[in-house]
Amino acid sequence: MPQRQACDCASYRRAQARQSGIQQGEEVIESLDKHVKYELPTVTECDEIPNNREEIPTPEIARAHPHLRQIADKIPRLDKQAEILLLVGRDIPPLHTVHQSINGPRNAPWGQQLDLRWVVLGNTCLDGAHKPDEISTFKTQVLHNGRPSAFLPCPNRFHLKHDTTPTSWEGQEATLLIDSPFEDGLCRTVFVRTHDHNKPGTSAKDRTFMRIMEKCMVKDRNGSWEAPLPLRCDLKDLHSSRKNAMKRLKSPARTFNRKPTMKEQYYGFMQNIFDNDHAEKIPEEDMKPEKPCWHLPHFAVYHSKKPDKIRVVFDSAAECDGISLNKLLLSGPDMTNNLLGVLLRFRQNPVAIVADIEQMFHSFKVKGEHRDLLRFLWFNDNDPNGEITEYRMKVHMFGNTSSPAVANHGLRKTGEVGEAEFGSDAKAFVHNNFYVDDGLHSAPEPRSAIDLLRRTQAMLATANLRLHKIASSHAEVMEAFPPEDQ
Repeated sequence: MPQRQACDCASYRRAQARQSGIQQGEEVIESLDKHVKYELPTVTECDEIPNNREEIPTPEIARAHPHLRQIADKIPRLDKQAEILLLVGRDIPPLHTVHQSINGPRNAPWGQQLDLRWVVLGNTCLDGAHKPDEISTFKTQVLHNGRPSAFLPCPNRFHLKHDTTPTSWEGQEATLLIDSPFEDGLCRTVFVRTHDHNKPGTSAKDRTFMRIMEKCMVKDRNGSWEAPLPLRCDLKDLHSSRKNAMKRLKSPARTFNRKPTMKEQYYGFMQNIFDNDHAEKIPEEDMKPEKPCWHLPHFAVYHSKKPDKIRVVFDSAAECDGISLNKLLLSGPDMTNNLLGVLLRFRQNPVAIVADIEQMFHSFKVKGEHRDLLRFLWFNDNDPNGEITEYRMKVHMFGNTSSPAVANHGLRKTGEVGEAEFGSDAKAFVHNNFYVDDGLHSAPEPRSAIDLLRRTQAMLATANLRLHKIASSHAEVMEAFPPEDQ
């Protein structure tokens, strides 16, 4: 006999909350038998997805129905300890395509063969049929689509839409709005932007990046910070990209014949890399064919306002067989200070000071075991007539998606380690008043500005970070530093 439920009349207010989610691309889903792989479109990371395990089909459920026994061995056993991490939506039709179907008696569950596996749909409860409840009530809810309903909103429902309003001070891409009707009116999520904190919380991959840096970033024998490349996965299936790098090397070589000035600048830039020990020729013992490695193409770029200054960029986004170095790296959290906050603090006091960290990214070394992922081809001994030889970078490069977070983490770590010796104000300067490699600060009078700059210079020097290009609005500050620091 059906049970009857009664509800007291009450007025309810539907809670809405704005919360930002993180979108992630380049994810791949794979079947348990590893026969099927599918590259997913951009997915949205959130901390609330449907997590009801009561009706997940199991081999026992299939065996309980005669028409489904033939596929019982093809249904994976339920791992109650496994986390539900991915909800495959209807925006991925290939994964929902039915290749074969097994139907049974009326109201019985049925089986469907999809690309990833066999699934059982319908009433899969073995303890009895799910009979509809009879509801008698005067209370109604208004659903997100405006329709009235006698049912309470599902707490696991998420309505996603892009926010097109320019609410970000930094011109960042539009975040996601997640409409979540929690009964307490609060958002149980870490991805919340507030007036006091304008950045989303860290994702699971950001936390993995931070664990790698906290554990593995150490100083080498010369005092420089050394950190691994934060890899997303193992490299056992990594294919060689040497042919692509060789093909790309021929392009600037042809250009050099037409542009001798560019040729001179290009070779000069490469010589500077070798002179600063930022790259090395690969030793013979490391040229093993079975060793995972990646070859980076490189090319020249010019600044629009500095036509005589060249920069050779290593192309970490260059793909070979669908793989690029940047696809292998975790980008890490955004640790860059808010530019508006830096500029506002810059105007607090009358004596303005600015400075720059010389070659900030190249000041952080790469662990030896990961340097073969930074190989490149160039002419032996930087001689245009020399043979093409394999080199590898020893530093975190401009162009690697992980380099900004690695450099910011190392800079902040330098401030934390040096606080006891050089003062909390020097640490605060490094932590709060730098926008990437540019430091902006203001002091109440010249002497305090000079003292802070000198202590910050000394603190950064302990990690072989050079603070230079010092400038100030006060002549006394400028006179206190030699020309090579200005």
